Amino acid sequence: MKDKLPGASDEVAAAVSALAARALAHADEDPNAVSRVATLFESGARIEELERLLLALVPQHVDVAQWHAWLDAASRAPTELRLSNPDSGRKPAARGALVSAAKKRDEAAATVADLEEKLALAKSTLAQATEEAAAADSHLRKTVAYRVLTDLSALMAGVFAMGPAWTIMRSVSRYVRPTPEVLDAMTPDARARVQPLIDNAGQDSSEMLDLLDRYTGDVLLELRLRDRILKTLREHHKQAEVELANRHVPGFKLSPAAKRLSRRSEDRNTSVRAGLADRHDVLAGLVPPSPPTDARDAGNALDEGW
Repeated sequence: MKDKLPGASDEVAAAVSALAARALAHADEDPNAVSRVATLFESGARIEELERLLLALVPQHVDVAQWHAWLDAASRAPTELRLSNPDSGRKPAARGALVSAAKKRDEAAATVADLEEKLALAKSTLAQATEEAAAADSHLRKTVAYRVLTDLSALMAGVFAMGPAWTIMRSVSRYVRPTPEVLDAMTPDARARVQPLIDNAGQDSSEMLDLLDRYTGDVLLELRLRDRILKTLREHHKQAEVELANRHVPGFKLSPAAKRLSRRSEDRNTSVRAGLADRHDVLAGLVPPSPPTDARDAGNALDEGW
């Protein structure tokens, strides 16, 4: 392929070769054939295709307008997708019905050819079997569509959920709100470590959003983030646990962090926490003004703790 594309780079030649091979492999296939639709009937193949489709649909940038709409109507729970399963209460299952009807149609066609004296009856049987096969074909397609939509909706629910993920979104936004009370309560050493993070918030956010988009679906990155997030949350909550253990001591006062309460599942599913007046600024900070120009070593950054 390289010699047929003079001047093309190795990457371009490889991409064109892969595309040509895939086109040739599927050239003789009918995309509307029921045999192709039937492969989606199996859960494993269907989930694998849906996961690839979902990762391809994840946008490069955050849809700020959509987040605004969700936040401003946070007291209303999202409408649940309800689909009726065409296969519910029906026997045999969709694929079995199709195979049975097709077999019956073929047998009827053979009867018409072999038994001329019974031609009228055989043609009547053939017509009925053909109608049943068409109905089974349509039923199978409806069943596959139902299962694809339910699986896709279940996968997408995790992608677009708000809930506690709002805390993580705030941490990657260019918007930072360092209140004087928080900064004044820090030791000089802690203040020295935090100040560069505040000063470089815009540049750091652009880099984080770029790398998060680049490595969407990377299982190793997800596991490393999970490990670091859990360790950081436990460390941050450690002081609050100490305070809560001493809350009954006379004269002891809890800090604002220790006064935070865990919400019920119902509250988490229907609304965001109160007092988030800066949410529009946070969302605006998730849209980078321009591509990052300083691509620092993300691997080294993960190994640094403070």
